[in-house]
Amino acid sequence: MGPTEDGGAYLIGYSKKYFDSKEFSAISWQTSNVLIELKQLAATNEIYELQTKADIDSPTAIDKSILLTLPTGARKLIEKLVSKLAIITPRRAPDGEHCIQLRPLELRGPPSIA
Repeated sequence: MGPTEDGGAYLIGYSKKYFDSKEFSAISWQTSNVLIELKQLAATNEIYELQTKADIDSPTAIDKSILLTLPTGARKLIEKLVSKLAIITPRRAPDGEHCIQLRPLELRGPPSIA
């Protein structure tokens, strides 16, 4: 499990044997209690905890000290890209040209359960 500084998690891994989708869906997502609830859910199992990291789930969450070291053009580009994060899928247009498809990437909320 990878904890974030704001009480969430950036990485969650479960063995299928121990995973209960109903309990997982009941976690208070988008709150500072996510990590606590995940640990309670996995209390009877061994947990390997990774290094705590910042949760970058919005453009304002990017470390300003890193951005300030960049040239203005690069900084503005990164801020714009992060504000428009998307899943990029290579496609072939009807005329045979290569292109990409952009779908919005949701950064907050529970992970999808597949």
